[in-house]
Amino acid sequence: MPSAVAPVATLGNQPSRGSFVALLPYIEQDNVFKAYRPNAWWGDSANQAAVNAKIPVFLCPAVPGDRLVKGFSASALDGGAAAQPNATGTPADYFLQAGWTDLSQTPISRKGIAPLGKAVRMNAITDGLSNTLCFYECGGGPEVWRAGKSAGVIGPSDSWVWASQHLRTLTSFSPDGATLYGTCAVNCANAAVAPNAQPGAGIYGFHTGGANVSMADGSVQFVRSSANPLVIASLVSIADGEVVSVNDY
Repeated sequence: MPSAVAPVATLGNQPSRGSFVALLPYIEQDNVFKAYRPNAWWGDSANQAAVNAKIPVFLCPAVPGDRLVKGFSASALDGGAAAQPNATGTPADYFLQAGWTDLSQTPISRKGIAPLGKAVRMNAITDGLSNTLCFYECGGGPEVWRAGKSAGVIGPSDSWVWASQHLRTLTSFSPDGATLYGTCAVNCANAAVAPNAQPGAGIYGFHTGGANVSMADGSVQFVRSSANPLVIASLVSIADGEVVSVNDY
């Protein structure tokens, strides 16, 4: 899978965009792909028409509401681009995983399948393609959801637009989703926000008992809400040597 890119010298100084842009021609969205301007960052006014397009395959039908992301702040990964406070974009409910960080575990971080600006070759996934998580469900944005209930706040909006970097570091939460690092890794929270605004997200689906993920071999699995965070961390890592069975999640 191509990873997200950003205007960083070591990453080729490409205008900021996510891997979903590269997927468009392969999911019958060639018109949107042609409307997208690759010489501008994803949130630029030149890309307003493209990012406002609703891509059905990027949206989970179980998520309530007809959502729209409003206002792009432009982060450091956008190369100092001017903020677009009046811009809008359509979200996506699926993300590529960039790794795992959890201060309650040892090790606290694990390398994932899509670090920013670096495409991981299949032969580098030594834990096995069927045992390594690729895409994961994280629905409901830009609204923050915790344990099946809306938290009544809007999360970091930029990261929800389908054309944005759209990869995240996974982590665990308390069972109620209000606190980072705990016993819950699935359906606890779809985003971490102030006062817990460190980067991180959980697998989050609007389905009874769990959420959908895809593995590096292209298969789709349903992970249970009760899955141990250590097991999810093992699925995220690409070369840590763990042995994980489908019965574990």
